[in-house]
Amino acid sequence: MDHVLLETKVRNTWTSQILFSCKAVLVNFRRGDDGKKGLPAVQKILIILGILMLVIGILWPWVAKLPIGRLPGDIIIDKPGLKVYIPITTMILVSVIVSVILWLLRK
Repeated sequence: MDHVLLETKVRNTWTSQILFSCKAVLVNFRRGDDGKKGLPAVQKILIILGILMLVIGILWPWVAKLPIGRLPGDIIIDKPGLKVYIPITTMILVSVIVSVILWLLRK
């Protein structure tokens, strides 16, 4: 009932477009993959991210020893009062690994 009242108050203003586009986004966001209420896809993503963070946290003593961030091709400019770090090789390596993982998950 409140949204009907709100609709009549702001029908001819520029804010009506913003309010009702937000409403449409929220209505669609509440629907799950199968059209029912809930967010099963988002829930799965959050659970997977949580498990991934847990595994990385447990393996951190060994992960920290990997040369990620100190690879040849990573640019480090270290001058007095200025430190610039551009991890080009590391970014390429991470991009390839993430692309392969996503490709495997799609199969």
